[in-house]
Amino acid sequence: MKKILLSGLILSATLFANSGKLVDIVSENILKVEANGKIEKIHLAGINIFANADYKNLQVSFQTKDQLKKSSIAYMNKLLKDQKNIKYHIVDITKNGVKKVWLENHELNYKLVRDGYAIVNEKDISVPSKLKMRLSRAMDYARDKKIGLWGNTNLVSLVNMPNSCSTHIKTISKEERKDEILKAQINSLPKSARIFLDRKFVASK
Repeated sequence: MKKILLSGLILSATLFANSGKLVDIVSENILKVEANGKIEKIHLAGINIFANADYKNLQVSFQTKDQLKKSSIAYMNKLLKDQKNIKYHIVDITKNGVKKVWLENHELNYKLVRDGYAIVNEKDISVPSKLKMRLSRAMDYARDKKIGLWGNTNLVSLVNMPNSCSTHIKTISKEERKDEILKAQINSLPKSARIFLDRKFVASK
């Protein structure tokens, strides 16, 4: 039941997909695409760049962050190497004209985090709260299983420093976090759907 509920709360199908030819991968969260005869940069919503993490504490060097960035870009190239065109949903356009997108191909924003090649930008207000919680859970999973770059102690140090995007993770257990997420998602549903789910849970006990 939990899996059905969570999968039903992913990105709304009412968003219109855009498409373009992939020209270049600029960074962990920036792609350069050609659409309608024009080349532009699109930013992957919810994804932070390593250079911005731990920028005050300087525990991890710029050179190390750059290596993490290169590994992330190499993985993105691997995922998208056979794609002539990419499809994406624009979830927000900032006041500076920056397009924040959710990539349809492989659901790349989520896959990068789940496979351990990206970290979540908790401050990115363009990402709906339900999607942000899903990304955070994916990062928890990748870190706990030491998937992808999480086998690198530098990445662990990078995101576990104070003021980082995952500081809150230390304060609650995995089960408490799962229950919080599920409760928030259930409460966001229409009343009729909540009643239906309550009946299902009671019947399953």
